[in-house]
Amino acid sequence: MTHLVRRFENRAGLAGAVGQRLGESRWHEVTQAQVDRFAEATGDDQWIHVDARRAAQGPFGGTIAHGYLVLALVPRLLSEVFEVCGLALMINAGVDTVRFLRPVPVGGQVRLVADLVSIVDRVRGAVEASIDVNIEMRDRPGPVCRARACFILYPARPVRARRPVAATPPVAATRAPERRASDHDPESPGIAVGG
Repeated sequence: MTHLVRRFENRAGLAGAVGQRLGESRWHEVTQAQVDRFAEATGDDQWIHVDARRAAQGPFGGTIAHGYLVLALVPRLLSEVFEVCGLALMINAGVDTVRFLRPVPVGGQVRLVADLVSIVDRVRGAVEASIDVNIEMRDRPGPVCRARACFILYPARPVRARRPVAATPPVAATRAPERRASDHDPESPGIAVGG
């Protein structure tokens, strides 16, 4: 099955999609290697994430992904959902709400479903997009994680300010001449000259 990324020709096209479903990502398997790397990077090495033998006897029947690892997949998964032409970059601005609704076992497959909530203009042609994201797990009903993620999209060429700002002429830097020991007057008080 071919996966299609929804393409917007510009920021105005994206703004026209407010209130719409942007799409879904592909399914991605959450591996023990990912969980272990995340534990190493964050210091969250709780046994339910990294100790397969102990976790098998625990409440989830095996190791599970960190909730924040699942959340950290949002930018990667979202890149499979949509793209906007003419952007220099898209950065994370924050998460307004997030809920981890059920655990994701290692080996589980997740995908992201995204709905565009709003677009707000920012300075120099940038816009802030608020996107409701639901991360679902294959063969399980309902989302495992729900969040409202915010991103700032910067145009490839910044939009110039409407009013030009007068540039201040540069001030020439002046530097006092360096003084050498031989420049000092040996007769002046407080100066000791070795002899």
